[in-house]
Amino acid sequence: MKLNTLLITMCGLAASLSAGNAMADWTTTQEAPYVAIDYSRFTYKDAGSNASMPSAAVRVGSVVLPHLAIEMQAGASFKDGTISVPGATYNFNLHEFAGVYLRPQVALGPVTGYVLAGFDYQNIKYHTGNNAATPTSGTQENTSGSYGAGASLTLHANYDVSADYMHYGDGLTAVSVGLVYHIN
Repeated sequence: MKLNTLLITMCGLAASLSAGNAMADWTTTQEAPYVAIDYSRFTYKDAGSNASMPSAAVRVGSVVLPHLAIEMQAGASFKDGTISVPGATYNFNLHEFAGVYLRPQVALGPVTGYVLAGFDYQNIKYHTGNNAATPTSGTQENTSGSYGAGASLTLHANYDVSADYMHYGDGLTAVSVGLVYHIN
């Protein structure tokens, strides 16, 4: 599945869920959209080693019920991670990733705890370094279920800072911190 296909699907899902919210008589809930920018440290585990890839992501979401948000994420790494095995060094780059998630959440004063569950797409590019007997390169594309948990702290009426941990399929995890802007 290509990234643009996944993004179109995510937009369609978000529109469908938002339309359902607008048609229902949920008078106590007002939709609350938000956008966030994250710095993430993705870790790719392969052959008993880890490749760490610093990344940037954009999150767009909306609180559609008092304790439920829908969130979409997309981003890419900006530096390769490296795994060394006997006879070769592999460089990994998270070329692109995107996902759509349900986000149940509970606010306790200025802190909101949440879990994320959904589906994601990852495009990981790899190549061997110059020391390999046979140079290799390629692309690994994955679509999988993913989940995680995190918390945000309200700084101001429209701004939060957030931190979360995500587990993506096939040995990919991420720790992220970000700045969230609530659109009023």
